[in-house]
Amino acid sequence: MNLLPFKLQKTNDFFGTIGITLMTQAFRLAPATVLAPLDYSALIWATLLGWLFWREIPDLATYLGAAIIIASGIFIVLREGRRKD
Repeated sequence: MNLLPFKLQKTNDFFGTIGITLMTQAFRLAPATVLAPLDYSALIWATLLGWLFWREIPDLATYLGAAIIIASGIFIVLREGRRKD
């Protein structure tokens, strides 16, 4: 019986849990406006790694969705900046 897929899944689970725990702590300790660009960089990393490992090229819907997410983040940052003034 080949246990490699099981070990890879458990490794992925472990690092995914660590990653989400650290992001949660970061949002607890720092302002969201500081962390948002780092969170949005996950879109870039996911695209790059998808292409690198699977030669996957995002379709138009993916780019439109990413643009909506990024535009929403920019809008919120600008709106919050105006409220403080």
